[in-house]
Amino acid sequence: MNRRYAADTVVGVDRTQVEIHGLLAKHGATARAVGVDESTGRASIMFVLSGRQIRVEVLLPANGPPTSPPRGWYRWTDAQRQRWTTDQREKLARSTWRGLLLLLRAKLEAIEGGYSSVEHEFLADVLLPDGQTVGQLVMPAVKKAYLTGGPTKLLPEA
Repeated sequence: MNRRYAADTVVGVDRTQVEIHGLLAKHGATARAVGVDESTGRASIMFVLSGRQIRVEVLLPANGPPTSPPRGWYRWTDAQRQRWTTDQREKLARSTWRGLLLLLRAKLEAIEGGYSSVEHEFLADVLLPDGQTVGQLVMPAVKKAYLTGGPTKLLPEA
């Protein structure tokens, strides 16, 4: 069975977001922003590091119950079902944000330790002038190349 990182954390999303701000500041990131785009259901962490504008995004838990309900769920009242669903969604959100913190911490520590570089760790997340990330631009071409098995142009011609 797959187990999510920090699946049982009680650390709130707000506290984790503050920790992310502090972590980014500690590692020299400027113009920091951490938030949620409700319309897309994405968590976004944006910052400038080594002159690069970076946006790290992940999908947040959907609005439905994220796991199978416990036995006897059908006997619960509507209020009990709603509370369980809300609790499960909040639990998953806390876990997602803790995972983001872990990801950023690992990348930033690798950069600080000299094991890696900003470009290597965040290339897919670097913002281009049109607002897309490098990953959003390049990944469809990479996917196509693997599906077709043939060569493809990874970047559009200038």
